[in-house]
Amino acid sequence: EDLKERMDLVFLDVPCSGTGVWRRRPDSKWRITANALAGRMREQKAVLGDASAYVAPRGYLLYATCSVLPCENQNQVREFLAATDAFAPEPLDTRWETVFGAQAPKPRFTSEGFASLSPARTGTDGFFIALLRRTDGSAQ
Repeated sequence: EDLKERMDLVFLDVPCSGTGVWRRRPDSKWRITANALAGRMREQKAVLGDASAYVAPRGYLLYATCSVLPCENQNQVREFLAATDAFAPEPLDTRWETVFGAQAPKPRFTSEGFASLSPARTGTDGFFIALLRRTDGSAQ
């Protein structure tokens, strides 16, 4: 409780389906079920909501998965943002070169500036990253 609203950055590597590692573990795609995916999505929603309480005013919340599925990524973050006015997207597309250098492969960016990395585009496993900034004094 004493850490609530005190963290400048909360990094969430949420539980996910692991679809981003299919290039290295192609057999894993046969093990994912609709029920398991629904369970992961419930966990993601809970973790995102719970963790947001720890972000200090004007602090950051970084949501990351090793998934390529929109239902675990941008849809999950958009649903969170629709439920609160305490956070807003902090676009990664305008910071990418500054952080990683001009030579770094560029991910695909959503209209909010969320980043999706993939083997085809960036030569990495599949990842999703969304950076949110707390905009007011109340996370919930």
